[in-house]
Amino acid sequence: MQQVDIPLSGPHRATPAPSPSPSPTRIAIYVIAVLGLGWLGPLVDHTFGHGHGEGPGQLVWILLPVGAATVLRWRGDGFADAGIRRTGRSNGPWHLLSSSFYPVIMTTAATGGLLAGHWDTYDDWAPLRFAAIALVAMAPFTLTAIAEEFGWRGYLTPRLDAAGVGRFANHVIVGIVWGLWHLPYMTLHWDFTDESLWTLAPRVVLGATVAAVVYGEIRLRTGSVWPAVVMHATSSAIASALLDDDVLVKSEATPWIFSPGIDGLVVIATTGLVAGLFMNRPNPTRSPNHQEPTP
Repeated sequence: MQQVDIPLSGPHRATPAPSPSPSPTRIAIYVIAVLGLGWLGPLVDHTFGHGHGEGPGQLVWILLPVGAATVLRWRGDGFADAGIRRTGRSNGPWHLLSSSFYPVIMTTAATGGLLAGHWDTYDDWAPLRFAAIALVAMAPFTLTAIAEEFGWRGYLTPRLDAAGVGRFANHVIVGIVWGLWHLPYMTLHWDFTDESLWTLAPRVVLGATVAAVVYGEIRLRTGSVWPAVVMHATSSAIASALLDDDVLVKSEATPWIFSPGIDGLVVIATTGLVAGLFMNRPNPTRSPNHQEPTP
């Protein structure tokens, strides 16, 4: 992957806002809140007589990352390093990478599964059906990606960075929290398999942790949360479309090897390779709160 050098000097340089003082206590509060309160979702659904994932509890769960981040920022952390502002043209390659990364590796994994006989297409219309489902799914998944990424990469990554946590440790912490946060509703999001959660959950956490390195590095190098939003939305849309019952049908007992989800071994390995390339690059020269002038 070609290195992208991002200039920080010159007549068009924006003056970065100062980062708020780091607070390990507030970071701990955020982690405890999103992981602990996440279990309120199933409890709310059960209390009001709804089935698992069929009531308002899932909305409570999905809004926790952005909700907790907003409260903590509003109550003292500030918004200087939230990465909300749009960045300039020099971030173009990173935006291209974030929008194409998961469509490429997930369709590659699914194609490998088809060639290996682990998957079958539902019928001849499956490719067109996949494209239609993915396009329609982008709108709702963009909203859920904002709800998540304004928390993971909009709050937790820059707050850990401000606290002096190293890049790799930063991404691993965010990835583990991100993966564990899925536990209350994991059986809903990965209902394409009857695999036990005892083997599924560790792979999901591993997949999220490996992915967090790529997400986090792009976040730190661009100073913007929006590439992570795009990356998250496209991954969800592509994976949900490929895993739709009218697109792919599993023909082997271990479809997770070539699964296009973040728990798939091919996706994890490919993402890990890119993550390793990122971590072998020089340290990013941009702080997470740097903002470029709007072109």
